[in-house]
Amino acid sequence: MQSQTPEFNLKKYWYLRWRLKNYFMVVGEGPGKSIPAGIREKYFDDTKNGGPNYYSTALDFGDAPNYLAHYIGVLATEYQLLSSNNQSTAKTVEELYYALKAIIRMDNCEGEYPWSYTNILDGRCSRNSTPKTFVQDNYNSLNKNLEWFSPIISNFGDLDSANKVQIATSIGMNGYPDKPDKDKEGGMMSQDHISSMLVAMALIKKFVPNGVGYNGLNLHQEAKNISNRFIDYMKGWGWYLRDPDGNQIPAKWGSIAGPYAYGFAKAAHFIDNSNNTYYTNSIALASIPDWTYIAIAPHPLNSGSTWIYLNLAAVGDSWNQLPSNACSGIPFGMNCTQVHIWKHSMFYDWEAYYPLLHAVLHNMKCKTSNNKILADLDDMPCSGHWHLDANNKSNGWATSHKYHSIKHDNDHGDVGFEGKYNALEYMLLFNLYCIYKPNYVNNYYPILAEDAVVSGNVPYMLPFPLPPSYLVAVGAENNQWPAFYGIPQVIHSFRSLQSTAVIENKNMSGTYQTKNIQGNTIIVTINMQGNAQANVTYKAGEGITLKPGFHAKTGVTFHAYIDPLTCNNNGSNYERYGEFSDEEEDDENETISQIPKTENLFSISPNPANGQFQVNYTALSNEEVYIELMDVTGHILQRWQKTGEAGKMVQCEMDVRSLLPGVYMLRLVEGAELKTAKVVIQY
Repeated sequence: MQSQTPEFNLKKYWYLRWRLKNYFMVVGEGPGKSIPAGIREKYFDDTKNGGPNYYSTALDFGDAPNYLAHYIGVLATEYQLLSSNNQSTAKTVEELYYALKAIIRMDNCEGEYPWSYTNILDGRCSRNSTPKTFVQDNYNSLNKNLEWFSPIISNFGDLDSANKVQIATSIGMNGYPDKPDKDKEGGMMSQDHISSMLVAMALIKKFVPNGVGYNGLNLHQEAKNISNRFIDYMKGWGWYLRDPDGNQIPAKWGSIAGPYAYGFAKAAHFIDNSNNTYYTNSIALASIPDWTYIAIAPHPLNSGSTWIYLNLAAVGDSWNQLPSNACSGIPFGMNCTQVHIWKHSMFYDWEAYYPLLHAVLHNMKCKTSNNKILADLDDMPCSGHWHLDANNKSNGWATSHKYHSIKHDNDHGDVGFEGKYNALEYMLLFNLYCIYKPNYVNNYYPILAEDAVVSGNVPYMLPFPLPPSYLVAVGAENNQWPAFYGIPQVIHSFRSLQSTAVIENKNMSGTYQTKNIQGNTIIVTINMQGNAQANVTYKAGEGITLKPGFHAKTGVTFHAYIDPLTCNNNGSNYERYGEFSDEEEDDENETISQIPKTENLFSISPNPANGQFQVNYTALSNEEVYIELMDVTGHILQRWQKTGEAGKMVQCEMDVRSLLPGVYMLRLVEGAELKTAKVVIQY
């Protein structure tokens, strides 16, 4: 897979989010809802049931708790990125609410069987809550606007509750439709599921502020409650998982949590540090030697155990606080947990994810190289990952669980679990990296959520080239679009964009709070003579509506483009169908949907630059092309000039080693064509 730009990977994120909600799940409250399926068009051998052959018309909810945990992690990190970019989080909060309600529904599992107890929130959760008829009940929602998928007609998982609910894998393969007690014993969450859930709760605790809620549910506090219920349940039974009748779940279903007890306890303490009794529990303390041994072992255990340890260590930072021999040989000042997580992850080619997760949760440096993380992101096809047969798979992402699977399976496919996968691990990895490297996307321009609304007397343009998410006017209202932006401003929505904004040239003298390239808060005073030139571009995949109140005043530059995102046939790139451009004044209730022209190429690489960068531009004419590099005051630092040739590439090399780190503005002029972009210099 070729290297991809931040813009490309961000588009890919929103495409895969849209794909997840439309083809792998139904968001809402009720049986089976807000629980992602792992595999769509799951290949299933019906011959074992006396059927004719294989078929691939099913939605597989097996291993649902792990997928649900990834989904919650995506939502928590998405909340952080949207809120830090002054974008609406309403839809994300609503989805997060329904996802937590799904866990509560799985905890209230006692009524699904003739257990000895009534429904009670006690941490003993079923693996799923999906009815056998889920796909039939939600057929239209799951089979609309099919492009990359075939229709599905059923879902499967192990039977539970006298054939009412499906739990784990596939009917006719591992399920017991005629022996509900057999299925009952494997129908509860295992320790690996709970480890994934603690990762999800930790990300909520980290990134969703206390007080954020929906329908009266405080999401931050509920994450703590769920974590505490899990730990109280395991600790109360001596770290052996049991069903609601009190029977120990067989070991083959993942019931022996004792060896992980210290890791679980430290992870829970990170999520709710008001309770420090978990890791002083006698069994948790007794497991410290095992926990230490895993850290310093020359090679990890089998992959099925290793990722559980890595989940718990990443959340609890629990290999950094062990006896001194756990940090033996690790240079002073380095975090022992980070080093051990990286070492064990390397063995299975997982180092893009687990060290990054730990680094983001605990605000530290990630030992994994940026190139490795970006390689995993770039390898994900924009249409999502799959494994249909030996010759039809997405190399590197050929399993439904990349960071639980061995490298061979990720490259060649996981036999028995063929199908098309939900791409949740890509989305979580992308969000974690954007949080870890905030300039990865912000140096370019924001792409909003699925549907964007721009309102108020905004955006105004400032001749101050800082990333838009970093520049916030003192006293600006929190519930509005950020009041001031850098030049120029591109606002890009995945699907639709509606605007009632007033765009005008304005004198922006004043004092502002912002952040520098190192992320430190600074105060900026701007004294202008005359007005700043407003330069605004709207882009959306399907439609842009300029509603009553929208006003692009005389003298501003305003463009609106339809820029649809569609994967090409092999899923390696997005096809761009061209763009529509028009300058608008006093336009109301106008919907832009034409796409008659193709955008000429303009790129800066690398950006951020560490000494030199190259500008590439496809000339429109045979006129002179001027490229200027300016500082924050508009002072021209470098100027480059060359005669263009229509349709030919113009290349400009710029040496900036004499300049201080920071954000600069690049301006390109060819006749009446003007383009501007931010350039970040960092060493």
